[in-house]
Amino acid sequence: MKLFLRWLYNRQDKELEESPQTDWKTPSFVQIKTKKAKRESPYTQSEIWERDEILFIVKYEPYIRNKADYNTSSF
Repeated sequence: MKLFLRWLYNRQDKELEESPQTDWKTPSFVQIKTKKAKRESPYTQSEIWERDEILFIVKYEPYIRNKADYNTSSF
């Protein structure tokens, strides 16, 4: 979508076909500002579990409902 809007905004430029897409101007309404988090994560990097650690613990979970999210390949 952003590429189309950039093309639409720059289409009147005669050199549009000759210039690479990286040289096109991005209209101000398309430029999305990144939001800064209001606070840092309360967890340190060593406190965040890796995938294999989670899968190891889930094997011993007694309730099936707590295992549901971790049995998919999208994790």
